[in-house]
Amino acid sequence: MRITELAEYPVRPGRVREWRPGEPETATPDATPPSYNQEWHFRRIETLRARGIRTPAWLGVGFEIAGELHVEAFGAALTAWNRRHETLRSGFRTGGRDLDRFTVAPSPVVGTVLAELTDTDDVTAFLRERLDRGTDGTRWPNHVVETVERPGSTTVLVAFDHSNVDGHSLLATPHELRELYEAAVDGREPDRTEVGSYLRFSRGERSAAESIGRDHPAVVEWERFLADCGGQLPRFPLDLGVPDGDLAPHAAHEERLFDAFDAAAFEEVCRAGRGSALAGVLAATAITSCRLRGESVYRTVAPFQTRTGPEWLGSMGWYVGTGPVRIDLAGAADFADVLPRAQRAARTAMRVARTPFVRVCELLGADMRLHSPDAFSFVSYLDMRDIPGADRWADWNARALVRMSYGDKASLWVNRTHEGMDLVVRYPDTATARRNIASFVDELRSVLRTAARGGATHPLHPETAR
Repeated sequence: MRITELAEYPVRPGRVREWRPGEPETATPDATPPSYNQEWHFRRIETLRARGIRTPAWLGVGFEIAGELHVEAFGAALTAWNRRHETLRSGFRTGGRDLDRFTVAPSPVVGTVLAELTDTDDVTAFLRERLDRGTDGTRWPNHVVETVERPGSTTVLVAFDHSNVDGHSLLATPHELRELYEAAVDGREPDRTEVGSYLRFSRGERSAAESIGRDHPAVVEWERFLADCGGQLPRFPLDLGVPDGDLAPHAAHEERLFDAFDAAAFEEVCRAGRGSALAGVLAATAITSCRLRGESVYRTVAPFQTRTGPEWLGSMGWYVGTGPVRIDLAGAADFADVLPRAQRAARTAMRVARTPFVRVCELLGADMRLHSPDAFSFVSYLDMRDIPGADRWADWNARALVRMSYGDKASLWVNRTHEGMDLVVRYPDTATARRNIASFVDELRSVLRTAARGGATHPLHPETAR
């Protein structure tokens, strides 16, 4: 599934209908604490707003349903969906140092016709405004569903504040909603398979993390890593042209690195070298950084899933931890030499990521994740092929949508799909960043494609790297 801005996902005109849960009679106070990711997320919102910065930021997905929309069935599908995922019925009252959770009882989701639009540009502008409005993290609900109905098909757009979803949850949404909708249309009961509640996960995460101390291996690993980075999280290897503390409008670069055949060849090269595709991507970014900067040690941060049990596989929530990646390239000659080092680094990072970084910061007396106006730079690899419905995304015209207006970091996503392997880079839209991101992507592409062909790469020693 491609990841783009809404403007790059043309939605044909039609009748726009907005879907939201009914107003709850009561919002019951809930003693469940926020997850560590949710805590950081809301603190970041507060930090931005204290600086007078209010920028839309949400994650969404779009897909199409063939035929005329059965309005009652679609409402029933959304009602079942909200009932199934407790996090969609839970929110926070923010202010001061407290995040007070409340949870509402399931209620029918109803649709309201907002407009009849006939121009594609008008549709995009109208939808952007509604999605921006409906995903304010400090309000409830902070997710929204829009349908654009026309003879023959309906486009569905679902957008969330990040506090409710991670990439896996987002990408699974088209399949789940379509399954619930088709059950409602057919007049049969939907799949009643229970999934774990993200609220229950949050309680368990807190309990486990609060029991660890400063001597925990994950804390020790982070402390060593941060000390090597001068007390800061690692920056993108090249200058992005944004002064410290400033924000710049975001831009994005997206391209297909490999078709399905070459992606499989790259994975085979990695397996032959006793590494995963993730390790191969990290090795390639390390080599790229070494060539462009001449440094023999590469450091970054990588996200990993924390869905450790089967009950969480179909659960909606933000099940992601972050781990430090350190790859020493000294003495390495080519990709084959770097790959096993990257594999060891990935295994360490994956293990460390099970401990929430916010808890690590508490124990170290640091505020690494809250000091910055935007998320840190990272390198992400996600194999999307096992996500339910992945083999039908092209048929459904499914697209992941990202709305991030401003930032000061650059981050890389490498995504494996049935069609191949894609690269998405988000970065500040400055002249310096555009130039340096282009250089980085060109070099990274060259390293990956050379590796996929089983070829050697240029020397990596600092004195010979260009």
